[in-house]
Amino acid sequence: MGSRQLALAGPSSDVFVGLPPSPGFRAVAHAILVLAVFDMIAMFRGFQGVHEWVSTTPMAISPRDDKALITRAKSAVIWACLYYPKSAACLQRSSALVRLLRLGGIAAQVVVGVQSLPFRSHAWAEYKGVVLNDGQSAPAFYAEIHRF
Repeated sequence: MGSRQLALAGPSSDVFVGLPPSPGFRAVAHAILVLAVFDMIAMFRGFQGVHEWVSTTPMAISPRDDKALITRAKSAVIWACLYYPKSAACLQRSSALVRLLRLGGIAAQVVVGVQSLPFRSHAWAEYKGVVLNDGQSAPAFYAEIHRF
């Protein structure tokens, strides 16, 4: 049986990485639900609604193992994107990851950046200054314009 491959979007879009182990049905189903809620909020309330939805996520009591929870949430979002019926853009993936992490007690943030020539925008998730769902060079390619 061959290994599954996943393409990363953003500055490192030509990089392929092996698909992480599945975090389990419940984690993937929860991530799919979060992606769907994002779509509904974005459709009816736009960026302001998404911003409010992510920013007001209640923080759980701090987890015992940040690294394990981050790895599990990242895997859940990656697997959810494979099964989600439409393509999830960087803002949707980052918002879903940050929402899952905050629900788990990790104060991650969505960072939005732009590039002037050619104009592009991009979003990624960060925790304690470390990019979680993109290459570590994302902040070098994009000027940060918003963080929530």
